[in-house]
Amino acid sequence: RETNLRTLGKILWDTEKFDLAEKYLTEFLNQLPSNDPSLSSIYDDLSKVALQAGDYEKSVRWSKKAFEFRNSNALLHTLNINVSDDAICKFINIKDII
Repeated sequence: RETNLRTLGKILWDTEKFDLAEKYLTEFLNQLPSNDPSLSSIYDDLSKVALQAGDYEKSVRWSKKAFEFRNSNALLHTLNINVSDDAICKFINIKDII
């Protein structure tokens, strides 16, 4: 079974090898598409690694990225729901006419 970079990063994080953990988590992050839903949890992982390594500024930066990603995806999700609702309403109106 193949171990992905995130798993390797978490193992290194557990063994307090924070620099290597950050390296592998970041590498994994860079392999994902920009809209991958797991991005926010990886940003959170990177924030926690930085915090445990004592780099508070970096931890805050990763936390902000996670927050911004969640908010932007929540907006997109809301927009998609509104588009779906609009399509459903049009379908219902057409059905009532027929």
